[in-house]
Amino acid sequence: MGLIKEPKGIDFIIKSQRLTKKEKAAIIEYIKQYKLKQSKKKKTAQALIKGEKSGFVKNFDAKTNLKKLHSKHL
Repeated sequence: MGLIKEPKGIDFIIKSQRLTKKEKAAIIEYIKQYKLKQSKKKKTAQALIKGEKSGFVKNFDAKTNLKKLHSKHL
């Protein structure tokens, strides 16, 4: 984020106001959700890297595995 230069002959005046409790709570909740989302992204990326490094199953039969999953979860 950079500084804004004032054009010649114009003065910027910034008038700030205190936040209300409701506004503070909304900002705090937004930051909490943002951090949670970033944490989930990081954990997902780490899990993907771990999975990629784990290698492949030898002699994997997709049809047999699908039948096993269906019998277990359906």
